[in-house]
Amino acid sequence: MQFVFLILASNCVVQHNRAPAPDMTGLNSCANPVLNDGSPLPAPYTVTDGVEVDLSGNSLANSPEFTVSGGAHYTIPMDAFEVTLRVDYYWQDLMYASIYNTGNDDIDSFDIWNAQVTVSSTDDTWYARAYIKNIGDEDATVGQYSSDASAGLFTNVFLVEPQLYGITLGYNF
Repeated sequence: MQFVFLILASNCVVQHNRAPAPDMTGLNSCANPVLNDGSPLPAPYTVTDGVEVDLSGNSLANSPEFTVSGGAHYTIPMDAFEVTLRVDYYWQDLMYASIYNTGNDDIDSFDIWNAQVTVSSTDDTWYARAYIKNIGDEDATVGQYSSDASAGLFTNVFLVEPQLYGITLGYNF
């Protein structure tokens, strides 16, 4: 019985130095670059693990230093029902979309206000709620993912939901 192990070198940096490209589909590792046919990588090619970058002092990607959230509600009791007023607030500090913390990957700070009014029976059997989310209809980026060159440099951007309002009716039994 024979076992064959293939180690892929998908995160290597190959510097071509303007030489014609050999068939590198079988490149087996960054440390020992041997092609599929067993021959070494031809000169003037060099293979490295990448470029070292000092990231000390940088913020984590998509991690704001500060966030603030809070809410308050007030219930007004009536004879057969009660009315509850509620407001919520969320603020998020500036953050970076990548570990490099460059000026072109920053995500601005933003804030959101939400509110609702709930009318419910005193025995909690039914309720009606009117709500509005994102009262100011803010348009902000809340997160971002930027891939590296090995994945095609695509970017996913996550946006705050647009203003939303509605009514909810409920019955508990």
